[in-house]
Amino acid sequence: MRLFSNKAGAPPGLAGIRRVIPVSRRIGRQIIPGVIGVMALLLVGAVGCVYPTERPGLATPPPPAAVAIQPPAAVAATPTPQPTVPPTLAPTPTPQPTPTPAPTATPQPTPTPQPTPTPTPAPTATPPPPPSPTPAPTATPPPAPDPDSLPFLDVQAPLDRSIVRQDSVTVRGITSVGASVSIRGRAVAAGEEGRFQITVPVSPGVNLIDVVAIDAEGNRRSRSLTITFLPPEPFFLTITEPGETVVFENTVLLWGRTASDAAVTVNGIAIPVDELGIFSTRATLLPGDNTFHVQATSPQGSVLQETVTVTRIDLPQ
Repeated sequence: MRLFSNKAGAPPGLAGIRRVIPVSRRIGRQIIPGVIGVMALLLVGAVGCVYPTERPGLATPPPPAAVAIQPPAAVAATPTPQPTVPPTLAPTPTPQPTPTPAPTATPQPTPTPQPTPTPTPAPTATPPPPPSPTPAPTATPPPAPDPDSLPFLDVQAPLDRSIVRQDSVTVRGITSVGASVSIRGRAVAAGEEGRFQITVPVSPGVNLIDVVAIDAEGNRRSRSLTITFLPPEPFFLTITEPGETVVFENTVLLWGRTASDAAVTVNGIAIPVDELGIFSTRATLLPGDNTFHVQATSPQGSVLQETVTVTRIDLPQ
């Protein structure tokens, strides 16, 4: 058997290696290492069988110098390649037929509710505005008279806010000469010097007395008096305090009531009485019994007496 390469000078074994290498590349990394050992044995055999051959048309090269060929070293026995077990392919699962979905019912369109027509409210008749009342014309007050041109008026009695016990009072005073005087609407004659005087009845309670003076030119000046009439009351004497006859303080309040025109004394000492007949005083107490003699005397000379005894007790220290 002759082994030649397609190319000049190339050993025929190399061409076989070139054919084997692409196969190994296609098979890839799945070929076991034993294949490599087989290829090495083939390479050694190919090298030993090569000998020169004359090719027509080419000059015969000179014979190569004799080269001592050393016997090849013993080649280690190459292990017998094990058969390649093809990979077991897992069975491809048979695809299950996809169930055909049941046709979905087409939803029926929801009927659009018809809007309920809202009745248009009838326009409310706007009542006409009430006519604005025409304001009444304001009367312009007459200018105030000059005080120096007014008549003179001085009411001398009774005093304003007086309290009287009689059912009448005497009103007297003086005004400008030639001026007329009226009291409670009643004309009163004034003397040559302008003096006037008149007795005016009063009622129980508060009484208002107006005095007006008018001169010849019609200028007016007036005065108003408030008089309180307290009718006469029966003569009496009442002791209100002290309410307790035994006390632990060194003083006591003593007060009572009598006629407003009566005179009051306590143990001979005068005590003032107001217009309502009330009197009061604070008395000093001595340890033990303290006696107070209260006496009221009317303008007619009538006398009323009361006696009060108060005992002072001192607590032990």
